[in-house]
Amino acid sequence: MRQARGVKSAVKRWGKSVKRRDVVVPIVTALIGAAAVWNKRPPCPPPKCDWEECGDFVQRALKDCADQRKPLKVAVMELMAGQLPPEDEWIPDSTRQRLENILVNVGATELQVSSRATMAFTCGPIRTKAPKDRRAEEMKCALMLGIHKTISGNLSISMTKSEVSLSVQVQDVCRSGVIDASFAHEESKPRLIELQNQIFGDLLRKWLNIDEETIRGLLAKGSKGTPEDFKRLQESFPHAHEDRTPRASEAPPGIGAPVAASSQKPEPYAWGITMAHAQETPSSEKDAILELLRQYGEALRSRTVDKCEELQVEMTERQRKSLQDYFSSANNLSVDISKVDITVKGDDALATFTRTDRFTEVPSGRDVELEVRVSTLLTKQNGRWKIRGLMKPSY
Repeated sequence: MRQARGVKSAVKRWGKSVKRRDVVVPIVTALIGAAAVWNKRPPCPPPKCDWEECGDFVQRALKDCADQRKPLKVAVMELMAGQLPPEDEWIPDSTRQRLENILVNVGATELQVSSRATMAFTCGPIRTKAPKDRRAEEMKCALMLGIHKTISGNLSISMTKSEVSLSVQVQDVCRSGVIDASFAHEESKPRLIELQNQIFGDLLRKWLNIDEETIRGLLAKGSKGTPEDFKRLQESFPHAHEDRTPRASEAPPGIGAPVAASSQKPEPYAWGITMAHAQETPSSEKDAILELLRQYGEALRSRTVDKCEELQVEMTERQRKSLQDYFSSANNLSVDISKVDITVKGDDALATFTRTDRFTEVPSGRDVELEVRVSTLLTKQNGRWKIRGLMKPSY
């Protein structure tokens, strides 16, 4: 009897083990097969590749991005605005230029500042119009350039109340665009500079942890003027023709643009961006561009429109009138160009610099000091560098 019960027990145990094997073995076999298929899988196709997960390069770049945070590398992006009245179209660019300049003045040991225009010149213009896709491409380019944070914003103007709403947000490129901080304020249009200072002060105070005395100095530098003063300055700048399709020889390498011939092959990345290898700007080209900017500063100080025109590829009637209006409102005009960054690609270059204008306003007699950070496209024609115009961040 005991022997029979023992046999039955053994049979039951054997049956259970068989059932377990029937379940486990197929699962293990399936997993092994899936692993083999996964290891032989083709690379993620660029149009569908999730940039957070696909490609060894992206993973290395994310790790480098997270490990190297001194100095912090920041890019000031486009300030988005809806449909604005023609008389207010200057506000987004002027606001972005002030913010970029303030961050540059924080100091290169703690902060290295780039711009959306620099990214566009380096990575190439983004052809997609979908906001989500554009933002993804911007993040990829920022990661590729070693940028840790991006600062973007939105601006709107109430037509009924004449109030300006401004918001900015800081995104962490190393953490796939996670928002680090965001600030928003609203003021009447005549108090635009005060509105900017509120937002910029929040960024410096709450995000960068800068002390109050330093913040006051940063905000005061180059903002001794009215919104109308900044408007006249903004409208006097040369503007590149954005509706003109770049020639193959002048288009910056990148998304949707041909790559100029080079002794080195451009390197394709996981998401389909093609970026030329960074090359040191020849000292001769750099010196020539610095000389052009020196001459341009002299032409501005002389308040002579024709001298400015000689240094540009072309000058529209609109800019000629705007320059004349600016010069007529600025007695004892002093123009300083400093902190110049230059990137050269063939017969095209991007010069990003700080411009400081000081003058006595006519007819009020006010002392004015305006300081902004601008990115200017240059083109070499017949062996000579000329100014093509401001590079818009939306380029």
